Amino acid sequence: MRKTGTIVLSTLLAVSVSSLGWLSPNAQAATSTKLPKQMEEKIAKLAKNKVSKYIDTKSSKPVDVIVQMNQQPVGEVVKNSKQLKSSPAKDYQAQMKEALNQAEKKLTKVNSKVKVKQRFDTVFSGFAVSIPANQIHKLASMPEVKAVYPALKYKALSTGGSTVGAPEVWKLKDAQGLPVDGRGIKVAVIDTGIDSKHPDLKNNYIGGYDVVDRDNDPQDEQGHGTHVAGIIAANGDIKGVAPEASILAYRVLGKQGGTTSDILTGIEMAVRDGADVMNLSLGANANYPDDPLVSALNHAAKIGVSVTVANGNSGGDAWTVGVPATADKVISVGASTLEKEFPKFEVVGTGTSFDGAQLTKMKFPSNSQFEIVDVGFGSPLDYKKVNVKGKYVLVQQGAAKQDIYVSNAHKAGATGVLLYVKGQEQEALQNIEASLDNKIPAVQLAAKDAIDLKASLKAGKAIASLKEYKPYEFMAEFSSRGPVHETWAVKPDVVAPGVGIKSTVPGEEKYAEYDGTSMAAPQVAGAAALLRQMHPDWTPEDVKASLSNTAKTLTDITGKSYDVMTQGAGRIDIPKAIQATTLVTPNNFTFGLVKPNSGEAKLEKKLTIKNTSGTSKTYTSRVEMATNTGIQVQAPNQVEVSANGQEDLTVKITVDSSLPRDVYSGYLYLTDGKEEQKVPFTFSIDPASYNRVNYLGVSDLIFSPNGDGKEESTTLSYYVPTVAKHLNFYLRNLDDESKVSLIHQEENVGSGWHGMKWTGNAVDKKAVPEGIYEMQAVASDDEVESATAALVLVDKTAPVITANLNEEASKIDLKIEDFLMQYNYFFKMFGLAQDDLVKVEYILEGTNDRVRVPLNEEKMEIEIKPEWLESGKTSMTILATDDAGNQMKTKVNLKK
Repeated sequence: MRKTGTIVLSTLLAVSVSSLGWLSPNAQAATSTKLPKQMEEKIAKLAKNKVSKYIDTKSSKPVDVIVQMNQQPVGEVVKNSKQLKSSPAKDYQAQMKEALNQAEKKLTKVNSKVKVKQRFDTVFSGFAVSIPANQIHKLASMPEVKAVYPALKYKALSTGGSTVGAPEVWKLKDAQGLPVDGRGIKVAVIDTGIDSKHPDLKNNYIGGYDVVDRDNDPQDEQGHGTHVAGIIAANGDIKGVAPEASILAYRVLGKQGGTTSDILTGIEMAVRDGADVMNLSLGANANYPDDPLVSALNHAAKIGVSVTVANGNSGGDAWTVGVPATADKVISVGASTLEKEFPKFEVVGTGTSFDGAQLTKMKFPSNSQFEIVDVGFGSPLDYKKVNVKGKYVLVQQGAAKQDIYVSNAHKAGATGVLLYVKGQEQEALQNIEASLDNKIPAVQLAAKDAIDLKASLKAGKAIASLKEYKPYEFMAEFSSRGPVHETWAVKPDVVAPGVGIKSTVPGEEKYAEYDGTSMAAPQVAGAAALLRQMHPDWTPEDVKASLSNTAKTLTDITGKSYDVMTQGAGRIDIPKAIQATTLVTPNNFTFGLVKPNSGEAKLEKKLTIKNTSGTSKTYTSRVEMATNTGIQVQAPNQVEVSANGQEDLTVKITVDSSLPRDVYSGYLYLTDGKEEQKVPFTFSIDPASYNRVNYLGVSDLIFSPNGDGKEESTTLSYYVPTVAKHLNFYLRNLDDESKVSLIHQEENVGSGWHGMKWTGNAVDKKAVPEGIYEMQAVASDDEVESATAALVLVDKTAPVITANLNEEASKIDLKIEDFLMQYNYFFKMFGLAQDDLVKVEYILEGTNDRVRVPLNEEKMEIEIKPEWLESGKTSMTILATDDAGNQMKTKVNLKK
């Protein structure tokens, strides 16, 4: 079994070509007449431009790709998804079916090994195809083909409703006088399936499909999809955001993730089944603006489906958003924490105050005053030196667990604990949860506040009082950040709580708490269902704008706002969104990229203000930026919009391009005196954080450059978004990190996809020894450097077979040793079983049949059957072949 080390994602570089009558069933087949050389070159160039720059087309091995055809999908010829069942749409679909039949015949003639696995026609036009990689350009040269993308593997992104204001909205009435709780709205969950018999979901589930197993029962074997569905529409012991919404479930992810083809199929089925809202809590860890799923989801939104997508769980750094959250028409959703309350204290008579993170479920008593005593590390011996009864103790945390310190304080008679860690910053406190069950309250302080308290104690008695419990909502550390590569688009659009979210799961436990943007996205899907019920005339763009325009800006514990690429517009506020009478589109915008030191840059963008109320409004604008130095932003001071009307507004920006290389962001605010809408925006001066190389993949995770002619090389694939002055490839041995080899160098590497065959040698021509390595591509110019990495394993030796005849027990005792087996723990992360690392077989004398023997490091044996000896078969050959193609065989006699 061969395993690729990473997954390649695609960006479309397609040129527009006419369909040359491919919709016509009578279109003539291509002739065998040889084309003029000039025409061959033109077609070859065209084919190259149509193939994703992330596909390695040099290999003869079969690869799965998604082929996009020039013909528009059915979704393009209707105004909304409800028209998909109309006669014109059905006529067009029938015409398309015949055209796809003709195209499929041509596809399979490209090469005898081409296999069409799936076809798409609703929001994407094309096929899922298996084809030898070196035949892809030939396939792309067909005039019917618009683009060829790699087929990817996607995974679920996990590591109720009251958190975003839903219960307040349930009290409202829609146009029919019914509660706004999602009734009448269909929400499609594209995920791992659903437990349709769960007591909190069974009344909401109305149908779906298992795309993985190809049946009508999308039973959830993992729990992720059931959890997502519960967040949207659970209606039992817990309530989802839209508890009366109907759930459609499509199982597109199995235990090993899911493919582009299966997810596309799920999307198309959901659209055809009349979904009003669609949620995808899945993604791939790569950041590109174009992809088959991106195209399909943008089409779905265009015909009236509100789509929410998890932004990804690779956060902390910029550029970590992953497809398909990069689609511009979807609502991409980052994750925030649930509201946390931090106790705020004041030291009496000093005017100083401090706050901290609650550690215990038990809170400090309100309006309380208490004396503080410093007890050092809070050991039982420390408490013998001082009277702490009825007092709060200041304790420096060492190696013990937090509850030990609190327990020691309680036993000594203290009534509260102020714990701190030396050197710990205030920002670290926001990741702490109040989880301890101790019988006295405890709080974690920042080290600086603890030092200030110690100074107060040295000056005399310190009396502190609890002033309040202040609520905070923070961004989750794992939540992926924008912008989108190449387009510089703002992502996420909004955020919602995604930490410690309780929802439905299959099995006896029924409920569980999960973390992830997977848990944040369905809250926004539920919100979209409520908005669609309340405002049936709103488009997906309107829904997206209302949620974004009215979102709450989140700040860290120091009061500093998170930047736009971290939180988008902020945490959704459903009551404000549903009652908004002003919508500003697009919901965010970017001025794009400014070249460094290129003088003064002047840019502008147009927005539309829509007044949905019955009275005219005058809006006043203002702009806020984190820095105004060298940046001037201009917008009209006032804009008047008539009742139920709309007006355009142009925002202009002047930028000093000598500013530090970075992503700059701000907010445009519009207010009519009652409501305030905000629109995030950004521009970038070729940021130092922008990866000069943002993808590195190896075609074979394991290879064997030992001269035996088997698996002698692996192909490196790498993508350079912008010209790289220097590009170096290093190899670091993970068993001895001091050993680093330079294996390849390039200069002035152009933007785009690149590939090279690596045969296991360093630049000094020396062969790299066996080992497990991190391969790192490092791109740099005169000012900045960036890197990306992949794993590769070099295995040059064959397995060792030890076989002993145990004639008395009628068996052969067997032991297999191989270089790969020591990394079994590592390969499990890639879903590779031990049997995949080394294949053990035997061939009985006089036969050609190979019989597989399960690999076991502890004990292996082959039973000697009496009929073998009776028929004169007295020996066998045992073979052991590792995943790198290295093989050892030995002959064993069955009797002495």
